[in-house]
Amino acid sequence: MGQPYDPPPLPYDPQPAPAPPQRTNRGVLIALLVAAAVVAVAAVLAVVVLVVKPGFLSSGSDDDGVSGPTALREPLTFQEVATESAPPCASGAVPAADGSACYGLGLSPMTINHLKDLRIQSPVAANAASWSLQLTFDPADAARFTALTTRAAQQPAGDSRRKIAMVLGGKVISAPSVEGGPITGGAVSITGSSTQFTQTYVRDLAKRLTGS
Repeated sequence: MGQPYDPPPLPYDPQPAPAPPQRTNRGVLIALLVAAAVVAVAAVLAVVVLVVKPGFLSSGSDDDGVSGPTALREPLTFQEVATESAPPCASGAVPAADGSACYGLGLSPMTINHLKDLRIQSPVAANAASWSLQLTFDPADAARFTALTTRAAQQPAGDSRRKIAMVLGGKVISAPSVEGGPITGGAVSITGSSTQFTQTYVRDLAKRLTGS
């Protein structure tokens, strides 16, 4: 008998095993994207705070729009108040800019055409109820202002003659009373009611004086 015959094996061509499916976690991916977006937004907000905050602080703590030595486009007059009355104003009386009063003024006006310094101040910085315009006089005008306030301070308490009218364009923009003696520091604050002396009003007043 011959040898048993086994047919030759068929050629073997192994197929590569299929790759395991990729496991993606969409929740993790979305969380990472959201976190990156939050970080980016936070960075932008940090820049805005750093840019905005200094301007806000300078306005609130000291000034807003410092001009330094300034030639006034429109002369500003300081004058003693002789009489004060309610409107309508009689002939010769000077009306308040807000229409609240009429003033009879003294005969020795002090008119200035130049300032050593001018700045806008917020209520927070001035510890006051309204915005104000801070003026610093040149030395010669400071001496004149001291003499003016000395005369006003000698008047009885509560008397209208203790007031100094600040006149611009034919109207009294403010008429503060001199309290605590003459003003000798060469500086004065133009202020008034919180409804009139808003930030916009004071800025417009500064522009009117300086022309800028």
